[in-house]
Amino acid sequence: MNIKQFTLTAIFLSIILLFAFTPIGFIHLGVIKATLIHIPVIIGSIILGPKIGAFLGLAFGTTSVINNTLAPTLLSFAFSPAIPVLGTIGGVSWRSWWRFCHGSLLASFRTSL
Repeated sequence: MNIKQFTLTAIFLSIILLFAFTPIGFIHLGVIKATLIHIPVIIGSIILGPKIGAFLGLAFGTTSVINNTLAPTLLSFAFSPAIPVLGTIGGVSWRSWWRFCHGSLLASFRTSL
């Protein structure tokens, strides 16, 4: 990666972060949030190639999960594993975390005997 690619990657990443954490990028439409963050990801992928495009897409996805977890709407369960589906008790991540901890504690208890 040369200086030009590194600089352009940093610029596109800063645009993605600006869009993600200000009202510019996510347009609240009541039950769902429309987004404009895909535009710098697409332009960055075209200009800089698929590897950096994948990195920018990862940044977009991560900010989307963070945004939908911290400021949920009615349909945030489709975008964040921590938000439970309507009518269920807990999110997928909490259930998985509980199973992991429960299994680890049980295994550590068995090995200590």
